[in-house]
Amino acid sequence: MPVYFGEIAPADVAVQLYANPRNAELPFVGELLRGDAIIGTSHIYTGTAPVTRPAEAYSVRIVPHYPGVRVPAELPLIMWQR
Repeated sequence: MPVYFGEIAPADVAVQLYANPRNAELPFVGELLRGDAIIGTSHIYTGTAPVTRPAEAYSVRIVPHYPGVRVPAELPLIMWQR
């Protein structure tokens, strides 16, 4: 997935794969790894997810990233994949 940051430093955000909780499970949150920059201000992110859920269950989200800070799902600064 290409991500274009504009003037935001890539280190200031985390790109994650997210799936809502189901049954008695916690939500799945997997960090996607940033690859090399490509033309302009974009990066390609890659990662893996368990195959126990269909691909449609996962969404990519971009959240603010600051060490030690937990980000709630309802934070308006989160950019969800459309």
